[in-house]
Amino acid sequence: MPVRGQPITGVRMGKRNRGNPLWGGKATTLPKAAAITEFERMVAHLGLHTEREMVASETLRMWLRKYKNTRYVPESVLRACGMEAEITSYSL
Repeated sequence: MPVRGQPITGVRMGKRNRGNPLWGGKATTLPKAAAITEFERMVAHLGLHTEREMVASETLRMWLRKYKNTRYVPESVLRACGMEAEITSYSL
């Protein structure tokens, strides 16, 4: 039992682990691939491969009318379908 006012001896203080142990090590995961857009998903679902097929597809045209302002759609496809995205600005 220690005497009051004297240092404790024989007690071993462990080394404190600080920081993230994974920093500086090898990367364990591969970088993520770019996400597929809704437009690309729809084109793949419909089995369309060329811009000519995209323009001829009535299902894609209906999708474009509905989502042209809220989803990414290549401008060349919009122009080929005779559409234009409405540009809106939002003030914060």
